[in-house]
Amino acid sequence: MKKLLIALGTLVSLTGLGLIAAGLLHAGEKPGKLSWSPPEFRSALMTFAYKVYGNPKMEDGRHYLSKITFKNSGERPVTDFSISYKLEDYIPWTDPETMAAIPAGFSFAKLYYPRLPASVTALHSPTTCALQVKVQWTENGQPHTQTFRHDVLLRSVNELTYCDLPAGEVESWFDAFDTSDFAVAMVTPNDPVVAAYAAQISKQAGGTVAGVTGGPKEIYRLCGVAYDYMCHTGLRYTGDTGVPANYDDVKTYAQAVRLPRDVILNDNGLCIELAIMWASVLKHLAVEAALVMVPGHCYVIAYSPGMGLPLDQGIPIECTSITPQAVGKQGFVSFDDSVKMAVEETKHHLEDGRMLVLPVADYQQMGFTPPELPDVDVTKITETLEKRLRAAQPPPAAVAQGSQPDNAGGEIADQPPPPEQTLASRQPGRNRINWTHPYGYVSIDFPSNFISVKPVKNPGNVLLLVAGDPKTAMECDVMQVVGTEDPGRAFRYIVSSAAKVGLKLKLDANRNGDNGMVFLGGTTNNHGLLRRWLCAAKPVPNGVLFVSVGTNDLAFKTQYNGIMDLLNNVHFK
Repeated sequence: MKKLLIALGTLVSLTGLGLIAAGLLHAGEKPGKLSWSPPEFRSALMTFAYKVYGNPKMEDGRHYLSKITFKNSGERPVTDFSISYKLEDYIPWTDPETMAAIPAGFSFAKLYYPRLPASVTALHSPTTCALQVKVQWTENGQPHTQTFRHDVLLRSVNELTYCDLPAGEVESWFDAFDTSDFAVAMVTPNDPVVAAYAAQISKQAGGTVAGVTGGPKEIYRLCGVAYDYMCHTGLRYTGDTGVPANYDDVKTYAQAVRLPRDVILNDNGLCIELAIMWASVLKHLAVEAALVMVPGHCYVIAYSPGMGLPLDQGIPIECTSITPQAVGKQGFVSFDDSVKMAVEETKHHLEDGRMLVLPVADYQQMGFTPPELPDVDVTKITETLEKRLRAAQPPPAAVAQGSQPDNAGGEIADQPPPPEQTLASRQPGRNRINWTHPYGYVSIDFPSNFISVKPVKNPGNVLLLVAGDPKTAMECDVMQVVGTEDPGRAFRYIVSSAAKVGLKLKLDANRNGDNGMVFLGGTTNNHGLLRRWLCAAKPVPNGVLFVSVGTNDLAFKTQYNGIMDLLNNVHFK
């Protein structure tokens, strides 16, 4: 019995020691403890790009609305973890993201990519709403809840933010353009307003879709038609507000930028608005486009589909040159000159290094997609555009879409034109003098200081009238070529006829207008004396009429407004 008791005592002692050892082993093990770093919240969202924020794959997921890094700093698991989000008035509480257990020492981050409703694009003024984040978990059998709250600014649908970094982190020009790629989401090629505008340009270009059927030369021609159409219908660059020029000017990081439909309907825009509209129209016409951002400015590059973006082959376009004063010019700036300006800008900024090129197709495929837009009355939009075109005045010197006519073609019949008619009919109540073609094909309202000069009988007898202002040396010539109704052949005849008396005509620009009209721009070299002129031409029965207005080359810029005034008072039947 004694031995049995000793054995039992020993067993109890061993058991006690085991329990003590087990207690000692767990004595230093801390309960699970969930901790977190200070939450990161984005302070504002661009509503036109609401789709970007809901896409966790965009640019390695950097466009999150909130980020919280959690850690289990205890020595036992944290269980039943869940996190959910709510954006007041726009997103109800989301389905919780859950984790059954968080091991000891384990860290992880939770990022929120809000799936905003399309209705945010109806915001035309900044709106503040509250983001709430609710976190739930269990520690040592005890449930816990933590709620975070942060005000978020939903920007107006027309507000672009170039940078959303804290001011203290902006250390370079590129930092100041940290979110400039969002501008690509404003390119809206499928907007019905853009489609109606592009249809008008396509009609002017003869129905060509350059991106599908043509190469770089055809794209250049189509861009020229688009540029000339914009000038013709009164599109203007307005204001001097560009993209940020200096990265230390925090106030310029956000800018009101209208969508292309608003630029089209208002017929004016800032540099970035014009560039975005150009890109939208070109994309609708199947031409690739890229936005180019440089300090204080934005313009566009057009290029052939499928060729990528070689800067040495793309067609850079200075969008603001539609308003000559914007580029330091007094007279009309042709498309050729607009391209030359943009080429020089590109060279300069490539050397400077501060330049961002954003190919629209690449960025939109990445996820910078445009928003849904409210429905519009397409019929009414088309009627407005056609009315604008009918009311527009002829462009002063159209884009050089083609080259100077060659000498091909047959001879034009040498038929005498109608008898000349001098300036005779003064219009009552107006300080103008009227001249009308004998057969009524054209009439011109001249300023009262113009006098007529008997036409010089040059070979072909095409000159009907010469009228001018002795004080300004401005001159208007009316010519009629008979035997053809082809303006190209008629102009070649004038070139060859003028050459016979020592005059050298050079065509710098031409374009087709409405109702068979053609607009020309060029120079005449009269034995070393250079005159610059603009011309409107139109086929008439068995012939073509030309009305040319110009002055000497040095005075052309200062006389430009007078030249345009006179051309605006030429009325073809």
